[in-house]
Amino acid sequence: MPDIDYISGYVLKILPLKRQHAGSVAKHNIGYHALTIPLWTNKFVLLINLTWLYGHKRIKKIRDDSFSITQQVLTKISYNLLQQQTSWNMPFLHIKRPPKHPMVVFMQDDHKKSTPTVAQALFKRFPSTAHMRDPQDAEWKRELDKQCSAHELLELIDFSPLTRIFHNFLEVVGLPVSIIDFNARVLASSKWQRICSEFHRTNRQTLARCLECDAVFARKILGDKPYATYRCHNGLTDCAVPIIIEGQHVANIFVGQFFFEQPDMDFFTRQQKEFGFDKKAYFTALSEVPIVAEEKIPAILNLLSGLAHQIGQLSLAEKRSRAAYASVEQQVIDRTRQLQSSHKLLNKLSSQVPGVIYQFHLRTDGTTCMPYASEGLRDLFGVSPAEVQENVDTLLPVINQHDLPRIWSAMLESAEVQEVWNEEFRVNMPGKGIQWREGTASPERLPDGSTIWHGFIQDISERKHIEATLAEARHRLEALSITDSLTGIANRRQFDEVLDREYQHHEQTAGNLALIFIDIDYFKRYNDNYGHIAGDECLRKVAHCIAQHVQFPACAARFGGEEFACILPDAGLEAATVLAEQIRLAIMALNIPHAKSCVATCVTVSLGVVSGQCFPTNTIAKMVRAADAQLYNAKDNGRNRVEYTFLSDTDGEQTV
Repeated sequence: MPDIDYISGYVLKILPLKRQHAGSVAKHNIGYHALTIPLWTNKFVLLINLTWLYGHKRIKKIRDDSFSITQQVLTKISYNLLQQQTSWNMPFLHIKRPPKHPMVVFMQDDHKKSTPTVAQALFKRFPSTAHMRDPQDAEWKRELDKQCSAHELLELIDFSPLTRIFHNFLEVVGLPVSIIDFNARVLASSKWQRICSEFHRTNRQTLARCLECDAVFARKILGDKPYATYRCHNGLTDCAVPIIIEGQHVANIFVGQFFFEQPDMDFFTRQQKEFGFDKKAYFTALSEVPIVAEEKIPAILNLLSGLAHQIGQLSLAEKRSRAAYASVEQQVIDRTRQLQSSHKLLNKLSSQVPGVIYQFHLRTDGTTCMPYASEGLRDLFGVSPAEVQENVDTLLPVINQHDLPRIWSAMLESAEVQEVWNEEFRVNMPGKGIQWREGTASPERLPDGSTIWHGFIQDISERKHIEATLAEARHRLEALSITDSLTGIANRRQFDEVLDREYQHHEQTAGNLALIFIDIDYFKRYNDNYGHIAGDECLRKVAHCIAQHVQFPACAARFGGEEFACILPDAGLEAATVLAEQIRLAIMALNIPHAKSCVATCVTVSLGVVSGQCFPTNTIAKMVRAADAQLYNAKDNGRNRVEYTFLSDTDGEQTV
């Protein structure tokens, strides 16, 4: 490697990650050597370009090991930059060519001072960084840190990552850097000159001067220039540039504790005496303060300001992201607590309800589950809510298998038309037998196309038992209302209902309908002779005999007193007459004694038969009159006989 006059470090560019960047050395015609150092991250490679000038014998040579040290320091600074964020948009990083007057870094060689001869060098008197002190642990700083920031936005920004970068900057460049807010609080800093940290900041009076300058100057920094320079009340020079975050001036970057010209020794002599500083130690510290070329400061301030701005923006974004995350997390926690509280309340309420509050989910693949079911599920089905949360297979065997198809069909229809599902069904409960349940639920179509029902299932076994009892009682009442209580056959009311129904039916079909009217001969004499109890028994025997000869859909009824009637659907005159004769003979065969009869020694009956088609010209009343007329004909013609007639579609009757 050739002799090196000076080294400058600047960021060339940020490129997408490509492994072929392995570093290179090139020689330019203008007499520069350039070294490109790749720094790897998980997303980017940062190329650091180091250039050095050779060929000028008047310039102090820097050995290869000094170059190596400088290279390592610059690499460390760049790496620290990248550690803060792997994807930056920092304007000051996009430098297309080396600066016209690169920043010069002079390395000490065996305690021999290197004097630059390059025009416009940074230092006119070089710093002694080895003697500088860190202000972070100073008592005055800890007192200031207890104060709140003068700017609310600043409380959200963490500049502390810049402290390490500022320390590395000090090692390479030789200038202290700090970020100070409007209350003179040091937010990030490199080491400071000894004259500040060991003298001016340790004396109460000079400390007050420092803090006053920091605070007052910090608020007046904005003006026409992008930076400002001032001389503090203790005699040192500082430069500052504002940090603007979201359009607000929140703090300042200070680069200072140096001179632009030779210090005023008379001023510092008076100050040493006034505040009783140790003369030798004070002036030794004063001699360590560098003298800087003022025209080099703006570039440094712009670099540091851009860096601080980016760090501030990133820190602010991170803080806000964390705050937003914490807010969302807290909302989730609160919502979870609310849901848990609601679920607990629902469980308490549902435990008091004599049934099951539930959700039934029909997924798009046809599988089913119950996302929620109250504890009543155990009592009504013998399974726990947990057993059906993912699948209802454990519930299905309990339901009566004859009812399952009907339940499932009704549920599919409910899902399709989105109407309320309601079904009554049986369950087979071990040790309890068959019981009844009723379910009611409202469907809801979910975005994925599945359907979920929200509903209630209750035990209706007792209700079903009551309904069955009531139905039986109603049936008995209905039977009583249409049954003759003495004989057990149909009464006049049922006779009228059946006749009306059958007549309307035969009127539509033009079919035959026949009636038989029956009357016990001389029944009044029977009652008078044998008494009413015997009379009732006689009526029962006669009714029973008639009922035995009349099969459904025919109907036998007690028409009134000792008179009976039969309705014979689809019966012609001949069939009706034959049946009437059979009934007459069967009653005589009962051989019920009747001593007062003028016909025989036993109970006999007279019968009138009518048959005909139910034409519109005929009516029920006409048929009843015709049957009654034939009954009277039988009585008039000697009793114990059958008289019959055919009812034509004319107004007259034809007696056969």
